[in-house]
Amino acid sequence: RSAIKNLYQYGIIAAHTEDLSYHGDVAEILQAYKEVTEETGFHTHLLVHHLVIDEFVQQQPILPSTMSIGAMKLFVDGALGGRTALLGRGYSDDPTTRGIEVHTPEQLEQLVKRARSYGFTVAAHVIGDLAIERFVQVLEKYPAPKGKRDRIIHATVVRPETLARIRKLPVLIDVQPVFLLDDADFIVDRLGLNRLDWSYRLRSLAETGALLCGGADAPISDPDVRRSLYAATEGTAGRVNKANETLSMYEALLLFTKNPHLATETHGRKGLLLPGYDADFVIFEEDFYRLRGEAILNNRLVETVQAGKTVYQAEAALI
Repeated sequence: RSAIKNLYQYGIIAAHTEDLSYHGDVAEILQAYKEVTEETGFHTHLLVHHLVIDEFVQQQPILPSTMSIGAMKLFVDGALGGRTALLGRGYSDDPTTRGIEVHTPEQLEQLVKRARSYGFTVAAHVIGDLAIERFVQVLEKYPAPKGKRDRIIHATVVRPETLARIRKLPVLIDVQPVFLLDDADFIVDRLGLNRLDWSYRLRSLAETGALLCGGADAPISDPDVRRSLYAATEGTAGRVNKANETLSMYEALLLFTKNPHLATETHGRKGLLLPGYDADFVIFEEDFYRLRGEAILNNRLVETVQAGKTVYQAEAALI
C-alpha cells in the first residue's frame, strides 16, 4: 500500500513486476497482491520466476481483474556496475573478467523448454552483449507460442549482428532509458569507447520492429518517469553522448503509456485517451512536447487520475 501510494506521486497507476519467488509461499504473495490491488485499483502484471513456475502452474490461481500474469522470468547475467553483466570480451577496467553466466547455455535451453511446455513465453534479464546473444540463440531454436512475444529485459549492450537477429523474432524489449544517467559515472571505464557504441541503443532497438516498453527497474533506480523521458530524448549524461540513439518525445511517452498495455494485451481499454477507455491519466504543469533539457526534469506533476478518480493531487504551488 505504501509503495502504491508513492508511485501515484510519480503518475504511475500500474506496474510490471516479478515478486513470486522472494517472499515466501506463492499463494500467500498472490493473496497479498489480490487484497491490495482490489482495494486500490492499481494493476499489476506479474512475471513468474523460473524457480516457482512449477508451483504456480500447479496452483492454477484465479486472479482478479487488477492482476495479470506474463512470461516466465529468468536471469542470464548480472549488471555493469559490479562487472557481472556477461560481455563477449573482458571489461576494459578489469580484463580478467567478462562477468557472470547465471546459467550455462544447456541450462538456459532447458529452462526455455520448460516454459514452452507450460505454454509460457520467456522474459530474460540480459544486459551484456554475450548474454543477449545467448538468449536470442535459444529463442531462435524454441520460438514463442503463436501470436505471443518473448521479453528481452534491459538489452543494455547489443552488437550490430544481434540486432539483425532480433529483427526476425517476435519480442518485446523492456528498456530503461534512466540507466544512461545512472551508469554515466562508470560506463566508459567498464566498456571503453568502442563498445560504448553498442550501449543504450534505444533508436536501434526500436528499428528492429520489437515493441519497446519503458521502465526504471525500480527500486534499483528512481521511478520518476521524467528522468527516463529526459534520458530517452536528450541522450547525454556525463562523458556519454548517445544523441544518435535518442527517441522523439512522442516515442518516449509511448514507452510509458500505450506500449506497456500492448504488452499485457490490455490496450483495448488502457494506455490512450479515447472514448470507451478507462479514465487513467496524469496532468503535468507543462506540455512535454514544448520542453527540452533539464526543463523535462522540472516539469511538475499536478494530478494522477485512475479510473476517473483522483489518487494524487499536488499541493498548490507557492506564488
